Amino acid sequence: MTMDNENQSPSIEQISELPLDERAAAFTVLEGEIRQRLDEQPR
Repeated sequence: MTMDNENQSPSIEQISELPLDERAAAFTVLEGEIRQRLDEQPR
């Protein structure tokens, strides 16, 4: 598992093993990080 940041959100594989309510929260965090990363990239 290669992660740039140590405090990275869980991977998709890890999220899929969570209970449904935790899974939804984890995906929300993951989406927020992805959006932030896209915003930081020059267009």
